[in-house]
Amino acid sequence: MDVAGAMSHLLFAKVLRTFSDSLTFISKTKVHSRWFPYALAPTLHAARISAVYQHNARKAGYEKKLSWPTYLAGYLIMVSFCALYSHYSERLRLVLGWLRPFAPLSGFATTHILLHRPLH
Repeated sequence: MDVAGAMSHLLFAKVLRTFSDSLTFISKTKVHSRWFPYALAPTLHAARISAVYQHNARKAGYEKKLSWPTYLAGYLIMVSFCALYSHYSERLRLVLGWLRPFAPLSGFATTHILLHRPLH
């Protein structure tokens, strides 16, 4: 291998290491250890899905039609079925860990409630 090839491998290894460290950080770091004990990665994912759900609810004209419990239940059903689809449509056959404990759904629900802009 020549010098240029070795340098490109070193650069690629550094980029991969930085990316790996970033993923480890957001997967293991809690938002707040006492008040919001959920990891950053699922919280950021929940925030992204919450924004899309809110946008779609407004775009479809449901501002005045949905009660708060119906709105939240629709969000949680969407989150649940998206997880089912992503796990089983790709034939990953992964165990759906969020079906057992309540913590992941409560993290998604809490994030959605905190980021919620009133529909009415």
